[in-house]
Amino acid sequence: MTPPNDDPGYERSSGTNPEQRGEPQPGIAPRRGSGQRARIAAGMALPLLRQLRADGLDVESFLEPFGLCEEKFALPEVRLPHETFMQLLEACQLASGSATFALRAAQQQDSRIQPLLYHLVSSQQTVRDVLAGTARYFRVLYEGISIDVTDDDDVMTMEVKAEPGLSFPPIAVEFLLARWSTYGFNLVGDTRYELSEIQFRHEARVPLDVYEHFFGTRVVFGSQTDSLVGPSWNLDLPLASANDELGNALKEKVEEMLARLSDQPSLSRRVRGHLMSQLQYANTGIDKTARHFNMSERTLRRQLKEEGTTFKEILSELRRELAIKYLRDNDLSSKEIALLLGYSELSTFNRAFKSWTKLTPSQYRRL
Repeated sequence: MTPPNDDPGYERSSGTNPEQRGEPQPGIAPRRGSGQRARIAAGMALPLLRQLRADGLDVESFLEPFGLCEEKFALPEVRLPHETFMQLLEACQLASGSATFALRAAQQQDSRIQPLLYHLVSSQQTVRDVLAGTARYFRVLYEGISIDVTDDDDVMTMEVKAEPGLSFPPIAVEFLLARWSTYGFNLVGDTRYELSEIQFRHEARVPLDVYEHFFGTRVVFGSQTDSLVGPSWNLDLPLASANDELGNALKEKVEEMLARLSDQPSLSRRVRGHLMSQLQYANTGIDKTARHFNMSERTLRRQLKEEGTTFKEILSELRRELAIKYLRDNDLSSKEIALLLGYSELSTFNRAFKSWTKLTPSQYRRL
C-alpha cells in the first residue's frame, strides 16, 4: 500500500471553521486541482473499513499511514478532502487484492453515515420522495457530485455527475452506484422494486457477468452516463419506514447542514453557469468570459488549470450534455439544437457530436 503524499487530516464542518473563512488549517496542505476542495462525509468510508475487516485486514494498521482514526469516521461533522477519499478507496482495493472490492464494500450497511440524513430519507413516503431528497441533500454526503433524477417515457433514471475538474475514477463511480442500488432495495423492502439497466461511462474492470450477478440486471459500459435505470412505477412504491413527523423534524436540521456547506462555488462551476446562459447567443469565447469575471484570459486559464480543468473542456462537456438532452426531445431539429448550443453551422455541430459519441445526431436519436 502506498500512503498519500501529504497528511490529509480531518476537517470539521462548522460556521467557524478556519477553512470556511478561507484561512489555512494546520496539518492540511493546500491541494492543486481541487477547486474549492470538495469534501466528503467521513462516514462514507465506513463501508470500506467494514469490508476490509471482513476480508481479514487490520483496519487500524491500514489507516495509520493516512493519519486517520476509525473512531472519528462516524462523527457527522467530520469530512475528508475528496482526494483523500479517492486515495483511501484505491488503497483499500490494493490491500484487498480484489478488483471487486468496491462492489462488495457497497453492500456493507451502516446507519452511522450521516445519521440525520439517513433517517430523513428513510422517513419519506415514496421512492420519488427519497430520490428528490437525495438529489437536494447529496452535498451533505459528497460535495462536487450531483444526482439528477428524471422520469421520461415511463423510465426512471438516476444519473450521477462530477463537477468539471473533479477526479471521479471508475472505482468510485462503481462504489457509488452500487451503494445506491443496494440502498434502494433495502429501503423499499419490496420485491417489486426493479432496475432494468446500470450504465457506466467507463469500460468494465472485471468480467461483465460479475457486474450483472452483483446488480441482478443488465449492465452497460461505454455509455453516455453513469446511471441507474428502471421503470418509472418504482417512484410510487411506498416506504415501510415512512414517518412524516420524524421527517419534518429532521428536515430543518439537514437544511442547516446544507446551508453550512453552501460556500462560494468553484470558478469552473461559475464558468459553466455563465456559459449555459450564453450558449444560444454564441457568446462563448474565452475573451468574453474572462471579461465577465473581471480577469484576464491568462488568469482565467491559470485558475481553471488549478482546478484541474480547462475552458475548452468545460464548454465541450456542457455542449455534450445539453446536446444529448435536446436530442431526446423530438420536437427539436438538429439545426435548432446546433443554434441553441452556439454553433452557426449544422455541420460543425454534427462533427462535434460525432467526436463525443462516435455517432451522428440522427443515429443517436434512432437509438
